Amino acid sequence: MSELRRDLVSAASLAAVGTGAHLIARGIEARFKTGVDSGFFPELVSAALVLSAAIIAGSALRRRQQVETDTPSGSTWRVWGAFAAVVAYVAALPIAGFLASTAAFLFVQISVLAPAERRRPLAFALVALVAAGMIHAIFRVGFGLPLPRGPF
Repeated sequence: MSELRRDLVSAASLAAVGTGAHLIARGIEARFKTGVDSGFFPELVSAALVLSAAIIAGSALRRRQQVETDTPSGSTWRVWGAFAAVVAYVAALPIAGFLASTAAFLFVQISVLAPAERRRPLAFALVALVAAGMIHAIFRVGFGLPLPRGPF
């Protein structure tokens, strides 16, 4: 299967999932009649999925036959490293808690995905800590959602 066809099939699949998610989200009964209700974020995610599908299809059609045949060096270990980080994050979440697991996950993902010549461990650690703290504050304080606590 050509890369163009694969991208178009992926975009169509993503658009179908987004449309299905939107239809399901429309059926969620609102607990509150004003403001943001329980169906708002699923509808927002479904819109993001359809928008992503449109972007993928548009970029695939734009670059039609301009496919690079060479893969960047080290891309295979980056993919497996990113996958291993996700698996480790899911395993560590109930044990270490949301803050510690998320900060470690973000640091590892940034480090794995960054090119070797642009790796800045201190900057990555700072970004991971600030992002984990902000995400925790948004979901815990802002939305009042319970998150895995862990020892921290």
